Amino acid sequence: VAQLEADVAAAPTQAPPEMLQRMAAERAQAEGMTKKFMELDDQLSALRAQHNDLQGEIGAMDRQLMKLTDVRQQRLQKAEMRRRGITEVYQWIQANRGRFRGEVCGPIGMELSCNDPEAAGYLEEQLGNTLFHFVVTCREDEEMLSEHCKARPGTRFTVAAVIPPQRQQQQQQQHEDGVPSPNVALVAPHHPLGDARRYQQLGVTATLDEVFDAPALVKRYLFDSGGLTKTYIARPGSNIDAIVDAMPKPRPGQGMNVTIFMGGTRNNTNISAYNARGRSSQTNDARAAFVLASQVGAGAVEEQQRLTAQRADALRRRAALDEQFNQCKQEQTEVQARAEAASKGVQMLFNDIQKVSGRRNELLKQLKVKQRTYEQESAKPDPLSRQPQLDKQIHDTLEKLQKQAADGVRLVREVWSQARATACRELSLKEAEMRCRALKDASARAHAAVDQAAADLSA
Repeated sequence: VAQLEADVAAAPTQAPPEMLQRMAAERAQAEGMTKKFMELDDQLSALRAQHNDLQGEIGAMDRQLMKLTDVRQQRLQKAEMRRRGITEVYQWIQANRGRFRGEVCGPIGMELSCNDPEAAGYLEEQLGNTLFHFVVTCREDEEMLSEHCKARPGTRFTVAAVIPPQRQQQQQQQHEDGVPSPNVALVAPHHPLGDARRYQQLGVTATLDEVFDAPALVKRYLFDSGGLTKTYIARPGSNIDAIVDAMPKPRPGQGMNVTIFMGGTRNNTNISAYNARGRSSQTNDARAAFVLASQVGAGAVEEQQRLTAQRADALRRRAALDEQFNQCKQEQTEVQARAEAASKGVQMLFNDIQKVSGRRNELLKQLKVKQRTYEQESAKPDPLSRQPQLDKQIHDTLEKLQKQAADGVRLVREVWSQARATACRELSLKEAEMRCRALKDASARAHAAVDQAAADLSA
């Protein structure tokens, strides 16, 4: 007990201060890592929400582009029916976009947008094979696409390069410097015979260049070569001759050809180069649109380009979000590993501290057990203090047993004397002997009991 009390007094009541400080630092680090983990988890949730929103935007743009592409594919299929092999050229252009230095459009029939079915028929009638041309913005692209068209068997296709004169020298210098050619800017169309407003009172509603929409490169090409700026659309019942008479007279030596579409017909008027009054007119039924019958819609080409650019930007933003998400996820994994390591360190230090304080508690428990045992042993009576009393009890018991033994011997003798004296008829000698033996045995047992009791008392 004294040793245990000394051990309890020497045992520390709490862990050393440096151990408590280490545990506090580890716990603060673990809490900081846990807080950082939750912040990163919130960032991941926000990035995931942004990614889902962006994915929804991309899906919406894909559906819009699909609608536009369906119409363009219909146009391409119809163009293939008129010019076999044009689909292969178009697909080759799409697959080799990166090799071109500038803008590439075509076939032209896929790029036009005209919402008026009647005007679409007029436009297709006027353009004819021009619907199947391809247009580029520099000579290098023209040569590359022309070489591909010539190398393939079957139908040949026209490839035209639209280069404004004031920019040819600039593009030549850019080619030498390795700079890609810019897109062709749209300029206002020139109407050599006057625009539609000039002849509005005579029934003219529009020139043919005003009834469609297309990319700037296609418009520039058609304005320069398609004859659209001097082709008119008039209301049914208008006087064709009055319209032609109102137009400027050609210079001497120059003829003039005027095309006017009216009420589903095409009227061509040729004015002689040598006689201003000499003219010939020919009226044919204008065919309904075939390639242009599938309407792209006003501004559809620009809309497709805009959607394509927006989709590319959305894809870049999605890629940036994915990269940011992966970085954040990796950082969260590292923070989680550090938080788990810090938590394990805290747990180990806590166990060590518990061992330090638990040692004193264990010693206190052992001390209490020893003290309780000592108290129980001390409460028991001392055997030596009771020795006189025990001796008296032993003496009294021996005297009592001796008296009982003497009484028994005396009884046996009396019985034996009576048996020999009286010789009763009913009791034979043999029975008397048996009774004597029994009494003798009882006396022996009494002596044995006295001896055993004396031994027990001594013990």
